[in-house]
Amino acid sequence: MHKPPRSDPSWAAVRTDAGVDNLSIGIGVLVSEIFRYDTLHAEGVGALHGCDKMPTSDFAEMLAVYHGLCVARELGFRSAHIVTDSQGILHVLRGGRIRDRSDVHYVMDFLMPLTREFDALSLKWVPRENNRQADMLSKLARKEIRRSHAA
Repeated sequence: MHKPPRSDPSWAAVRTDAGVDNLSIGIGVLVSEIFRYDTLHAEGVGALHGCDKMPTSDFAEMLAVYHGLCVARELGFRSAHIVTDSQGILHVLRGGRIRDRSDVHYVMDFLMPLTREFDALSLKWVPRENNRQADMLSKLARKEIRRSHAA
């Protein structure tokens, strides 16, 4: 992992959050140039989990990181500064142990090859209250997926 430079247009700030309600997953992603606050891309994505078992919050948080990196890559960034309020996800991304039989293993199978497509990555944990925009997007996405599923 690298420390992001103060100003380098090849670096993206990838802010993510996710949440789970029953079988509904919502992720929020904001992508901008590093240390800029005018977001280039913001979206909330909702989905229904395809299994009977409720997904874990770690699974949803890892999907958010994956989606955020996909967006950063599509926007042409070569390096990414991942900002999340999930300490567990940062632990895993730094090479920490994943619990046996964790649903995070599934996401890691496609997230780790994606991380290697970037020249450099850095990771930062922020308190939940400092991640409100991504949190709001994930909540809106969960609400929308529940509404559309009920219809």
